[in-house]
Amino acid sequence: MKKWLLAFLAGGIMFFCSCKAPVKDGKPVRIFFLTDPHYLAESLYDEGEASDAVRNLRDGKETVYTKVILEALIDTALEEKPDAVIIGGDNSYNGEEASHKEFAALFEPLIKEGIKVLTVPGNHDIRNPFAYDFTGEKVKRASTIEAQEFAEIYADLGFKDAYSRDKNSLSFATKLTEEVWVLCLDVQKYEYNTSFGPVSDSWIKEDTQKWARKMFEKAKKAGAILVPVVHQSVIPYEGISFEEYSVGNASIIRALMKEFDSPVCFTGHLHVQAIMAKEEDGKMLYDCSTGSLSVPENLFGDITIVPGESISYKVRSVDVDSYAKKMGWEDEILRNFHQYTINHFRDSTYTFFLGLFLGQEDIAEEDAYALARLGSLINPYFYAGKAEEGTKVMKESPDYETYLRYEDQVLVKQLFNKTHERKISQRALQVSLKGKSE
Repeated sequence: MKKWLLAFLAGGIMFFCSCKAPVKDGKPVRIFFLTDPHYLAESLYDEGEASDAVRNLRDGKETVYTKVILEALIDTALEEKPDAVIIGGDNSYNGEEASHKEFAALFEPLIKEGIKVLTVPGNHDIRNPFAYDFTGEKVKRASTIEAQEFAEIYADLGFKDAYSRDKNSLSFATKLTEEVWVLCLDVQKYEYNTSFGPVSDSWIKEDTQKWARKMFEKAKKAGAILVPVVHQSVIPYEGISFEEYSVGNASIIRALMKEFDSPVCFTGHLHVQAIMAKEEDGKMLYDCSTGSLSVPENLFGDITIVPGESISYKVRSVDVDSYAKKMGWEDEILRNFHQYTINHFRDSTYTFFLGLFLGQEDIAEEDAYALARLGSLINPYFYAGKAEEGTKVMKESPDYETYLRYEDQVLVKQLFNKTHERKISQRALQVSLKGKSE
């Protein structure tokens, strides 16, 4: 579980760019949204003993394949040519300077094609004391970055050409067109990081709140919709009680969304594909939290905004299998990557679940193995936002009877709450900008 709190130093200058945007024409704007890639520079891991920690992660991240996943996604973007690609934070594995620089460079082909690329920082990205070099036999410290360095490394990913930048954080606003603006909100607390680790609690600062309000006011005056992007969720996810998974004062952001008729926010951080909804004063607000790009099913959001009409969102899997075949690669893992990642995720989480269940005095040993098998079986469905499919598979498993005997046990109840049916789809959303949603 993440228990990290981040903070901010450095301050950019608030400015307004005179960059000319297209005239209003009601043209749909298409965005690819990815988040939580946790990219680790290739120079920071190898085949040595220290890199075992990277290859055998219990949280399912395919760290050694993240570059290929990104390359496949970028290839798709070059083919389909969305108006923008937005990254929701946790770009780096743990804030390594080398990882940030390598990651930012991957998007140069998109920028050269005129596709805007924007990013916000996540809680892993800045002043992270857990930045390590995994090459060789022993883990070593790696250089991390400060907030101003983040803005410098990602200058071409939104900061250089921003319409406006907040002087108190790494937040900025960008015009994709005259009718669709994006508000990239930095809510991290980097200054609270210590040698014991970063923290993931988040908070929108008072001065940043004032700046954000000005951006909403300017967008409204211009007849545009301002769409917020934040790393942590602005609506709590049902079934997760840990406060650091959503912005501490998220009600401030929701109040702005409600007041200025911007009903959808795009987030990450959970690593789970989820769509949350909340009604406030008769208005429905939505939080589309896209699953981590490096976790099966390697998802990204495909967003279409029709000014004055609708916002639609659906998730897609990065098609590494087809990309590998297109590139002529013979590696069987890459040519069958989708299934490989699911199998790998199940194997790694089985070990994790087994350790938890074996530690419970009120669970028999043979039942601990059955519960671990069942938990790892459905975990990929949960992370992909397919709880209903996972529940169906779980009920068909021979280990389901064991679950029924323990369903009221505290740990079992906590770990299997993923099977709860959700009130709305977790993978697609259609919201009318005229007051109705589907």
